[in-house]
Amino acid sequence: MRKSSKLQQIFPQNDIDEALTEHKFLEKWIEDNQIEVNNALQTIKLSMNNLFVAIGFINSIEATLRKAVIIAFLREQNVQK
Repeated sequence: MRKSSKLQQIFPQNDIDEALTEHKFLEKWIEDNQIEVNNALQTIKLSMNNLFVAIGFINSIEATLRKAVIIAFLREQNVQK
């Protein structure tokens, strides 16, 4: 999976690097927590016009969910290509 410049605008680089390293674990975690991941992803997408709101939301969610959202975001980007 490649990094996305949009992703790098809103997520800390450390979270992106960890998500890419842990992607196999996170893929399974996403399957088990699909609703929670989808809700977080949709909230982030809706707040993309206001980076302050998006970053605030991202910083408020638990670390594993934050990394799972990064993987889900990258997965969506690959599907759209």
